Amino acid sequence: MVERISSGISGLDEITHGGFVFPSVVYLLGEPGTGKTTFGMQFLVEGARKNEKGMYVTTIGDPEKIVLQPMKRFSFFEERYFYDGSIIYEDLSVILEAKQSSNEQTNKYNGSVYAIVEELKNMVQEHSPKRIVIDSITPLSLRSRNLSEYRSALYDLFASMRRWNSVVIVVGEARGKEIRSEQYLADAVVHLGYYTRGIETLKFIRVLKMREVAHDTHIHTLTISRAGISLSPFPAIGFGGMMQGWE
Repeated sequence: MVERISSGISGLDEITHGGFVFPSVVYLLGEPGTGKTTFGMQFLVEGARKNEKGMYVTTIGDPEKIVLQPMKRFSFFEERYFYDGSIIYEDLSVILEAKQSSNEQTNKYNGSVYAIVEELKNMVQEHSPKRIVIDSITPLSLRSRNLSEYRSALYDLFASMRRWNSVVIVVGEARGKEIRSEQYLADAVVHLGYYTRGIETLKFIRVLKMREVAHDTHIHTLTISRAGISLSPFPAIGFGGMMQGWE
């Protein structure tokens, strides 16, 4: 029997028929402002309530207080989990910055994207979290010297994540119809975005992929309220041609 853990997102466990497969790697992609960070936080807090250790990894260098402050408006959020050890906050931006100043570029593990992968492995080994959010993977691709280096590090990272005995949510950007390497490597792919209905612009969520299990592949309207992210149990209608390329 396939083990599952709850996403913490209202309505999502229903369309995935039981939550995320444990362990697995989930690629969460979306346009700006669609709720990717909120999704990740809601997932981690759900775990903390169940005594499942979590780890939030930022790659953009925002101080912990800056990331957590917007979350305080949500009723699901409990800041104490970040101070009692339930959720570990880690910042990889120092390693990312070191890449640019390193003078020993001949050693691929010195200040490079490979060093980031190695540091992530060390963090997981130290904390043994059951839930992990990496927010986001985009700086790794932007700071790699070339596409070949990024893909090599990416394969290494995803291979490692599958051995972590965790559900790992990797946050990334949606770029139109482009199918990225992360989508092929991940066990599950969840897409957040926008669609139009008449004069309205609404948010949507769609589970594009989940290995091992059946799941709902319809587009569902996503709402961000004081309670956090929730989604309609019924498929969205009236999105016209906005979803072409995701069918």
